[in-house]
Amino acid sequence: MRRCHVLVAAVLGVLVSQSALAQPVKKPPVPPGVIRDPLILDKLPAAATTIVRSGSTWTITALGPQSQDDDLRWTSASSTMGVIGSDFRGIQQIGSATFERASNNALIPDWIDFWYPNRQPNDRQRPAYFKRTLAGLIEHKVLKGWTEIRSDGRGGMKAVAGTYTRSDVPHVANITDTFPDHDLNIDVAPFDAYMYLIRDSHRPEKSNAKKAKDLVDYDHDPCTEPFFVVEAEVDSGVAAKQFLVESLRPRVGKPVAVYGPWVYDIGHCDHPEIHPAEQIWWTENGPGTSQLYHLNVFADSSKRFWWRSQMGGGTKRHPWGAPPITGVFAIAFEVPIDWNRPAKGGGQKFEVTSVDQWNVASNPGADQVYNLVYAGGTIVSFVPHNDAFKVSYTNVGLKPGTTNVVRGFLVIETTVGIVRQIATKAVVLTGAQKQIVNVPQGADPDKVDQQIEKQIFQKEEGHYVFTVTRTDTIPNR
Repeated sequence: MRRCHVLVAAVLGVLVSQSALAQPVKKPPVPPGVIRDPLILDKLPAAATTIVRSGSTWTITALGPQSQDDDLRWTSASSTMGVIGSDFRGIQQIGSATFERASNNALIPDWIDFWYPNRQPNDRQRPAYFKRTLAGLIEHKVLKGWTEIRSDGRGGMKAVAGTYTRSDVPHVANITDTFPDHDLNIDVAPFDAYMYLIRDSHRPEKSNAKKAKDLVDYDHDPCTEPFFVVEAEVDSGVAAKQFLVESLRPRVGKPVAVYGPWVYDIGHCDHPEIHPAEQIWWTENGPGTSQLYHLNVFADSSKRFWWRSQMGGGTKRHPWGAPPITGVFAIAFEVPIDWNRPAKGGGQKFEVTSVDQWNVASNPGADQVYNLVYAGGTIVSFVPHNDAFKVSYTNVGLKPGTTNVVRGFLVIETTVGIVRQIATKAVVLTGAQKQIVNVPQGADPDKVDQQIEKQIFQKEEGHYVFTVTRTDTIPNR
């Protein structure tokens, strides 16, 4: 029996040896977290992507498919031209308080509430009001005629006629007398997903404030036509506004996206607005396969939305346009990988060009190249050429159903505008009595008594107008 066992072992040894000799040369190991066979991929649980950051380099240590939520978020960026604005970090709530408007006319009081926050029907249970993203097409100029019967001043009546503006091309208002206005105005016809910004807004109505404006305005809108655009408005530096007007006018009929408080203006037939617009962006094709992202962030310079003392009734949270304002731009990327040559494959480079800036916050040490790396190769690279950005890579994973397409978001954020504390004592008048109020250094402007806020704090507008060019890097051969 022992001799039989030895013989069997010898035969098996020969077979194993021959099998080993017959095997082909081993293939390179599959990168961590990647399964080549899509049939196996369907059967095994999905491995999560993990990323380790070291300085300005994000290294993917395990690469799995995007989760369903990440896939939906990435896909949703297509409606906003491949970029998600500041609500990428979560929806931002504003209070229910209104904002007043200075008339610059002794006959019209400055305390009339003009801008009211909007909310959707399902927000009424909270109640809650939010900043919103608007995406749609830049509208053409549309005029309509009006006719009114007025006194002729001699005891009779006469017909007076003119036109009012239903929508207009991008322009900068130039009203210097009563109700001065120098805002950049963009009328946007919303895409279907954003039609709620009109549908759930206040209906057209001619308010007393609108009637007062008609006394000094040329635009006598009867406020009877349904709305078909949402107006985006913001005030900023002259050069920045001029650049945007010159850039946006050729884009009439093309997409644009904006972000900011969703409100309605009772001095404009209760028209829905994003006002003040904190972000405006659009994209266009560049040379070859490159893509050009026009990204803009603002702390409104009209000073209409800076102080709680400018707000009327309701819950007063952070004033809508008070500086500083941080703009978040999450840029969706998608890069194919050659697993046979991962360290020599191609990728995408995103490079900043500054156009116009004022009071942009500095991040010391941030002027460097930020790379997303996998298996020794750079998938995505961000080159800011300044220290204005905080940078991260997130929601990264394989495109569902593929084993070699990596996608995710390059997230850049930049802050504009300044608030600084200039005093620690303020004076409050109670009748004829003066009361000294002490305010500690480092106080929150939104927490001090609104009567003394302007004595304690100084606020300055800011903006950053810039482009990001995406180019596809050529693989090494």
